[in-house]
Amino acid sequence: MRFFYFSLLLISFCTSCLPAKNENRRHVLIYYANETSLVGESKKNADILLEWLSDLKSNPIAEKISHQINTDQVDFPKAVAEELNEIENGFLAGKEFEIVIFTNQLAQQKKYKRSLNKKIEEETLEVPKQEHFITEAQPLNTPEMLEQALSIVEKVYPPKTHTYILITKSHGSKTKVITPRLTADHRNIERDKIELYLDDHPSDSRPELKIKTDFGVTKERYIDLISSKKRMFFDLVYIDSCESIRGLTELPQLPANVRLLYAPDHPIKYRTLDYSAVFDRYANGMSLVESISKELDEKIGMGRPKKYLSNSPSNRYLYFLPLLLCFAFAVYKGVRLIQRRNSQKARYNG
Repeated sequence: MRFFYFSLLLISFCTSCLPAKNENRRHVLIYYANETSLVGESKKNADILLEWLSDLKSNPIAEKISHQINTDQVDFPKAVAEELNEIENGFLAGKEFEIVIFTNQLAQQKKYKRSLNKKIEEETLEVPKQEHFITEAQPLNTPEMLEQALSIVEKVYPPKTHTYILITKSHGSKTKVITPRLTADHRNIERDKIELYLDDHPSDSRPELKIKTDFGVTKERYIDLISSKKRMFFDLVYIDSCESIRGLTELPQLPANVRLLYAPDHPIKYRTLDYSAVFDRYANGMSLVESISKELDEKIGMGRPKKYLSNSPSNRYLYFLPLLLCFAFAVYKGVRLIQRRNSQKARYNG
């Protein structure tokens, strides 16, 4: 019986020590950008496909694909550079939170950025050799790199003292939240048959070359990766990629370690978040999570992000229920013991 009481006390103590989902811990803003960054063989591949598409001068779909491939190489890296500038300036002005930055351009140099002693420093990033030139140029396109990024954050900023805001920025699709814009490999296409690969029934405003690939992170894998980091609590997750809400609404609920998740329900532009506005609100006393949520809620005409599920932070009090029960049981046993002793004393005096 004593072993049972001791076990109950031990379980209660361990459970009550689990980190509560509150704002007492320091926020860590994780910015993970799988921006278009074509170099080497990847750039050569794009140039060859663009040359082949130019042969189809009278085909409007070929013209649109060519235009989007060209503009994407400029506009996406530009948007990421603008956002990074705003994030870094916001951190240096406030410094009451931490930041970790992963981008393809940094990954190509085997680096990432993080806040350290109220400064922004570059750190070494392990980037495995990729089998294909598309992922070699854009390594953050892989689930392994996303998992490694989360593991780095968990190690550098421990869950006991930190809570997390995850923003992943990438092209998306019906099945993936992280994917390259151009996934076609010219080696698998014959130049005189490229017209057969044009998607003449696009599901959105971004027609594709109809070539099946395994590049990217599926929606299921994305959620699984976050869920697997059980010690990390994400106050907010924003999937900054086109149509990322599709398929996710079928989840019965968010993973237990996520409180809010935002995802667009249709194609979006390269920028949906004005980080300058976010940090202005933050400087005026609004929490970082509230500042980002408000900015996302106000976006209209840019692929309004949809907050589809949330986990209430109130369930953190359940962590303390076993300890309270154990305390009540101890009080009960103590009262009973006192009553027994008083009864024995009364009999002795009598």
